[in-house]
Amino acid sequence: MYSGLKTTATAGKTIWDNLEQVFSSLNDTIPYVRLHVHEDSDAITLLTTQKERIIDLLHAHPAHSRRHSSQYLNLVAGKQMTWNIRWIGDSYYCAEWEAAMIQERRLCCDGYYQPSPHDVFFSEVYHAVMHKNSADKVFLSRLQEIYHTLPERTNIDYARYPSALDVFYGQLCNYMQRKSYTFCKPVDESVFYNEHLQKSQRIIAELTSLEYLNHVELLRIHMGENPKQRETRLFFKGRIDQRDVFIKWGSPADVCKNEYELAETLYKACPELVIRPAAHGTAGESHFIAYEYLNCPTLAEEWENGIPEERKQCYIRQLAKLANALQETGVVHRDIRPANFMVTQEGVLKLHDFEYAVHARHYREVASLSKKYAELRHLGADYALALWKWDDMHSLALLMKKLGAEKTNKLELTQVLSLIGKQSIIFPNRHILLALRPVLKFISRFAPISSWRKKIRNIV
Repeated sequence: MYSGLKTTATAGKTIWDNLEQVFSSLNDTIPYVRLHVHEDSDAITLLTTQKERIIDLLHAHPAHSRRHSSQYLNLVAGKQMTWNIRWIGDSYYCAEWEAAMIQERRLCCDGYYQPSPHDVFFSEVYHAVMHKNSADKVFLSRLQEIYHTLPERTNIDYARYPSALDVFYGQLCNYMQRKSYTFCKPVDESVFYNEHLQKSQRIIAELTSLEYLNHVELLRIHMGENPKQRETRLFFKGRIDQRDVFIKWGSPADVCKNEYELAETLYKACPELVIRPAAHGTAGESHFIAYEYLNCPTLAEEWENGIPEERKQCYIRQLAKLANALQETGVVHRDIRPANFMVTQEGVLKLHDFEYAVHARHYREVASLSKKYAELRHLGADYALALWKWDDMHSLALLMKKLGAEKTNKLELTQVLSLIGKQSIIFPNRHILLALRPVLKFISRFAPISSWRKKIRNIV
């Protein structure tokens, strides 16, 4: 019997007095590392070279009968403890990385072995993007804390990115490439695996294989609230004709084609105020669109930092000019808001993100978006005319008012206000959707599970 164990005759089960005894016995007998220490979880995750032996030492039994499950239970201080037992070759990480974690392990001050500082950080980033449905703010904050303990860390302006994962995932890919590590689908079928994101290295190869596109690298990622239900969007940086481009990968073919055509139409009419579309096409089995690459803040970011009065007036004049171009071309962007304007160093606004754009004179939703009622409901946020109803002139007028146009630029504001209603877009069957909303909200109150209630409310 291992030191620290005792048997309860009445229960017939082996228990430990405390976790310190557990790790003391493990330290003396079996090579292992503890993973995910920074995660809020009652379970303890171990990676080991000897799975069966560590289970015997813990006197643990399977938590359930799921195939290839790695979850086990035992008693510690009279309380049930959950253990996730990972082993070299289980593809939780690639076997080479798993072996390296154990080979380069460190005994920490809390009495257990953990990976090296670099492997702690990068294994947690991998876990966040590949094994999690979503990463909460607390966990991301802890990732940032771990990153800033690394000796070769750099200063990162996290405000410039939708999430810290946008920064860390790119660093993870570079780290894995240097070490020749690979992405792997876990043997344990209960572990979520983000297959869409795992394809990033293959996507880079497919994009680079196009004759006109080169120097492709992962720029950032955007994970929806639940990657099981919403596809992860990948964003890359590359070069076309010696010019840097921003590549958005993962939209359906009809969305990419429509986005490119309408962005190009508006760009030709007003090139100084619209981001330049560079290309769209197919790489492998998926579709992408490329725009000129602008490394500059959005209007929303500049607003937070404060905009000088003279620059506000300049923006108002630019928005009035953009309104004329939208009216002349018939393009309706539908998502005009501060976050969708880039601001160059010269103080020039650049409208971008034409994913939901339509043409006022022959309006028809692209097939891939026509059933996304909830997504379109939020389109334009506070700048939309109403639910499922859009008018770019209304959105631009709101922006101009917030910039102070009512006091400083009444002529330009009056001009834009006069255009409201001439190119309004109303989603088909909007009246039905509006009628359904209160009905579904009422029905959702009787759903027995909270996740069901949320799904019902979010249908429209």
